[in-house]
Amino acid sequence: MSGQKKFLEQFSLAATWLVLFAIAGATGGLAIAARDMLAFVSGGVSQIADAERTFGGMLSVIVGAIVLNVPFAYGVANLLDTILGSIKGSHIGYRLRNLGEGNHLFTLFVLVILEELFARYLFLGILTKISFLSGPGAFYAMVLVGNGLWALMHIPNFHDEDKSLLRVLPQFISGIFFSYVFVKFGFLATLLTHFGFNAVVFTTVKKQTFGSTNVLIFAYDAIVAFVALVFMGKPVTDIAVWFSDSPAFALSGWGFWDYLLLWAFVASSAGMIMNFLQYDFMPASTGGNSEKDRSFGEWIFIYVIGALISPLLVYAVYWAAGLFTDNVAHRIIIAAIIASFGHKSNSGSSVAKNFWLGLCQTYMTICTLFAIGFWAFIPFVFLQMAIGLPDNLIRKTYQEVE
Repeated sequence: MSGQKKFLEQFSLAATWLVLFAIAGATGGLAIAARDMLAFVSGGVSQIADAERTFGGMLSVIVGAIVLNVPFAYGVANLLDTILGSIKGSHIGYRLRNLGEGNHLFTLFVLVILEELFARYLFLGILTKISFLSGPGAFYAMVLVGNGLWALMHIPNFHDEDKSLLRVLPQFISGIFFSYVFVKFGFLATLLTHFGFNAVVFTTVKKQTFGSTNVLIFAYDAIVAFVALVFMGKPVTDIAVWFSDSPAFALSGWGFWDYLLLWAFVASSAGMIMNFLQYDFMPASTGGNSEKDRSFGEWIFIYVIGALISPLLVYAVYWAAGLFTDNVAHRIIIAAIIASFGHKSNSGSSVAKNFWLGLCQTYMTICTLFAIGFWAFIPFVFLQMAIGLPDNLIRKTYQEVE
């Protein structure tokens, strides 16, 4: 591994953690998560307050739990390296570093779902409903057993010479954080926390080194964000109602262009941050090396068709999610996650980028659809495509650096 790539990987990890730290600190989620975790590990699970059960409050605490989890897990992992010796390499790290082009976010998220169904939902959501397992003592026994078995499942990730029960202690610690989130907010929140933590870890698995393409994408996103901010006539804080349990989408005094400028500002700002944090990216949003073999006309046709169909598919997923939950905000987040599955990636770091950007941009897009209505949303999508086209053209010309 080149010195530059190793530096970028460590920079991505540290910078991503600092961004999440700033978000959790500013929104109060970090303080709540720290308070609750102290009560949780000291046997006071019944003391965990539910005052933050609004959707926005839930997101804030989830970020806070991830922020607390990362240094604990990495600190223990580094301590184990000192005691047991540095690992020769894990199969998971090797696989993430040598991914080909594909919809890896889908595969990895499905694995997280299966893990959470076993380790948290089974042991904490089902078994604790049995009468003789319903007390505090039995609850913590289920936490220990469920997390212990889940941690042991990670031993095959290591090469034979590195395998040890102690090696999976970081996973066991992470499981404690996931168990806390499950108790406080439920299964969906646990999935977000688990994959959010993984997405931070994935930033250290990169293929790409820094180049001119990064500079161009960052510059374009910065220009779009700045222009949108200059012309925005409404405060961004108005959209706080979009993150409540019963969102009100049509904002008072807002018109079509206000929503477009808002979307351009948020989407470009998020993209700028992701590029600055040096996540890997694919040559274009819908393909990899095959993109270079298509004519410009074919590429534009696929880009337009994909952009037009995507909102309809996302809304279909939102509607289907209503079969499982009546919570509007939860249905939107489910649709945003599933929409992210369509983005291809070729490294752990690009998986992370697709996850964070997919959540942010798709959530904003769905809320805008409900705010302005279907017919106004059609020209909105075309303007979205026009704004995103230069960014995608830059990515189309990108040459992968191994």
